[in-house]
Amino acid sequence: LDVETTGLQLSRQRIIEIAVARFSAGVATNLWESLCNPGQSVPKYIVKLTGIDDDLLEAAPMFDAIADTVSDLLTDTVIVGHNIDFDLGFLNAELNRVGRPPVVNDRVDTLALATRLLPGLRKPTLNALAQRLGVLEQPRVRHRAGADAALTGIVAVALLNQARDAGFRSLDELKSIARPV
Repeated sequence: LDVETTGLQLSRQRIIEIAVARFSAGVATNLWESLCNPGQSVPKYIVKLTGIDDDLLEAAPMFDAIADTVSDLLTDTVIVGHNIDFDLGFLNAELNRVGRPPVVNDRVDTLALATRLLPGLRKPTLNALAQRLGVLEQPRVRHRAGADAALTGIVAVALLNQARDAGFRSLDELKSIARPV
């Protein structure tokens, strides 16, 4: 799961893009992504970071139009993300605004998992982590939900293999070392 937002404050900012990359047995099986009209202007620093501007979002659906799809995609899944509490915080705030229940699935945070499995990891951005694991050769310039969700899935698979090699076999064991830092 990955979201792009108009800022960092759950109460004031909104999702502008969301993506869910589904993986099964370590292989990507589906990527769903959508822009999302936030009903407010996108700050310049977010436009610079993501490339998503007001013109791009003008015809995008409002969150309530995609809420069912998002909820369906996340049903009965373990949700994985890089700093997942950020993404789920925004997702649950949007769900609350449209009168839907929050997502309470099991979750694994690749940021937390990486800090525990990869000693000496500095600046554990998704790009840096993917490069350290050898799954990304060149750093990406833009933050976009689809690319970030897919890369997070690939990173998660590599980290899960390392966790298994370190003796962590069950979801509960994995969750115990992948709590957000």
